[in-house]
Amino acid sequence: MIREAEGATSSHNQQNSPFLHFGLGDRAPDVLEVRWLTGRIQILAKPRPGPEPLLVEEPKGRFAEITSVKFDPPEPKAGEEVSAKASFKVPAASRVQGFAWDFDMDNRFEASTDKSEAKHVFEKPGTHLVRVRILESKTSSVEKGILVQVK
Repeated sequence: MIREAEGATSSHNQQNSPFLHFGLGDRAPDVLEVRWLTGRIQILAKPRPGPEPLLVEEPKGRFAEITSVKFDPPEPKAGEEVSAKASFKVPAASRVQGFAWDFDMDNRFEASTDKSEAKHVFEKPGTHLVRVRILESKTSSVEKGILVQVK
């Protein structure tokens, strides 16, 4: 299940609330993923179900940043192996635990590595959206999407 929350405007005599309320029901999901506007992703494993509210706040402090992603060859052809490499900055207090790559936007990461590089073969030509995620910890990560034109 995916729920997306967007900012809303208020009507007469109402104020915008910085809170998002929604129920998890009697059975909580295995994982609750919160995507903050800053690009940070917070992962909550096994959130508790029930009537008590679960307050989730964006973690404070600096976090890793993906500065660029480059492909070799830069204009790949269908059926050709491509190397992808992410450049990134990490604050001194943080530590990168790994990288994950989703090459076909199916929300499944096809490659998980301890380096910022991965290889992939695009089967079909066209524009592909590739996601790379830096894992800072079990509960925090940041990701970036990149469009790749495959001939």
